[in-house]
Amino acid sequence: MIIRVRAPDGMYRVEVGLTDTLATLLQKLAPLMKAPAADAIMLTRDVGGTKLIAEFESSIASLGLKHGDMLFASVAASARPS
Repeated sequence: MIIRVRAPDGMYRVEVGLTDTLATLLQKLAPLMKAPAADAIMLTRDVGGTKLIAEFESSIASLGLKHGDMLFASVAASARPS
């Protein structure tokens, strides 16, 4: 399934399976966002960033994510290249 991720520099589409973990999604997303590491990316369910998703070992299905859902991403300020 495809999870859409909106970041400050654009929209990304990441293909994951229901049994994949959030960590897997982040590992696939990091090179697309040119993030230095997967753990530098912060994912939220809302634009304001108040619903942080931090259950890295949870499966995509257990997080309640479905095909086409949109998440919002940012790279931690301390991890951005200067």
